[in-house]
Formats: sequence, C-alpha cells, structure tokens
Amino acid sequence: SGINAEYGQYYNARMVHRRRFGRLVLKEQITEESFRDEVKRFLGEVPAYQNEITTAANFVKSDPSSGREVFLFICEHLLAGGNLDFLKNKVLLEQSAVEVYNLDVLAVFLVVLVSLVVLLLWASFSCCRWIVIRATKMKTE
Repeated sequence: SGINAEYGQYYNARMVHRRRFGRLVLKEQITEESFRDEVKRFLGEVPAYQNEITTAANFVKSDPSSGREVFLFICEHLLAGGNLDFLKNKVLLEQSAVEVYNLDVLAVFLVVLVSLVVLLLWASFSCCRWIVIRATKMKTE
C-alpha cells in the first residue's frame, strides 16, 4: 500500500540522515531554492559522509558470525569508542525502588487480595453462624 511505502521511505531516509550517510529532506518542504541549498550543503559535506560510510562498511566487513565472536567483536568496538555511558539505563537509575520493583502495583494487588480473603472469611463465618443458630432453634422446637 502507498502509505506503508511512503513511511518506509521516510524511515529509511531518517536512518540515512541519522547515520550521517546523507541528508533528509521532506518532500513537503522542497522548493527549487531549498533543493539547490541542500545539494550545495551535501556536496560541501561529502568527505564527512564518505568517512561515515567507510567506517560502516569496515564494520560490516569485519562482522563475525558465531555467538562468541559476535560478543567479542561488539565488546571491542564498544571499548574502542571509549565512552560507554550510553549503555546505562538512565531512566532506571533515576527511578525509586517503588518504581523499579513495581511495589505500588504489588501493594494494590495485596490490598485487593487481603480484602477478598477477609470478605470470604466474614461470609463463611456468617453462614456458619446462621447455620448453627438455625440448627439450635430446630433442636429446641
């Protein structure tokens, strides 16, 4: 369908732009002047794009296939990059223990569970009491 193909093209263009292999220009924003400007900018930045593409090509060429080799390969590339802060889950580090372990949800679940148990016990004792009272009335009559 046309919508999926259009989204796929946009997604691919975004990935090309993000990886610095090229530029992203939305078709809704293209005018003759903006097209000229984008082409001039692109031609001025070709060496940077070539460097990024060469780096990515070398990464793919040296990509291993076995699990152990893949693990070592990725570790070496991460360590070569230097800063590994991006591997930390910053959202998780900023959360309290209640949020991390979902203690708020667990507390609600426990309150509901305890309430149901208390209600069932109360209903059981009420029924038993009613049966005992009824049985003693029948014996006395």
